[in-house]
Amino acid sequence: MTIPQYLEDMLQQENRSEADFSMLSISYSVEESLSADIAINIKYYNSKAIAYAKNYCGKQDNACHVFLNETDKTDCAHFVAHCLDAGGITIKTTDPTANFCPSGLAVRNTDLVAALRFLASKHDNMTEIGMVDAIVGDIGFLSNLRRPSHAFLLCEPVDLRDPLKPAKVWAHTSKKCCEDTGAEIRQWFATIFRITNS
Repeated sequence: MTIPQYLEDMLQQENRSEADFSMLSISYSVEESLSADIAINIKYYNSKAIAYAKNYCGKQDNACHVFLNETDKTDCAHFVAHCLDAGGITIKTTDPTANFCPSGLAVRNTDLVAALRFLASKHDNMTEIGMVDAIVGDIGFLSNLRRPSHAFLLCEPVDLRDPLKPAKVWAHTSKKCCEDTGAEIRQWFATIFRITNS
């Protein structure tokens, strides 16, 4: 299988290989009469993802009872993977170097971005957009200029009248409950995904 250039670049930046991507599994539902290969939309419930974010944003916990807070293991991607799972998209990894969630959910930003880009390339109700178009419930990833470095769900969009005012997010590691990202400039280079309800 040939992998897209963006994924090859992300893997290279993390000293990983194409084999790492094969350790990801993505499961989701589509309209009952269609296969995932031809379905236009993914079944997704934004309200359930947001409810999960609101419930767990202020806690050092997740539904799996694991909270990652070490120098090289933070919980932002893990938290967003649980939000996505609550909404109907399950992204798992079998990579033994990143298998910290008892539910098997992905814990790396790059894995989530790769999976979401894959889904966006196949289904109409999932798109990659910019911060200027982001709305409540969109999934975002700040970048450290090399790769995605922090994951969040958008709680309050950016006020375009004040572009240096940060967006408000639900996130983990720093436990943000509809609080600003603290990323006044970096937010404009964020990768954002919108998944509309099917």
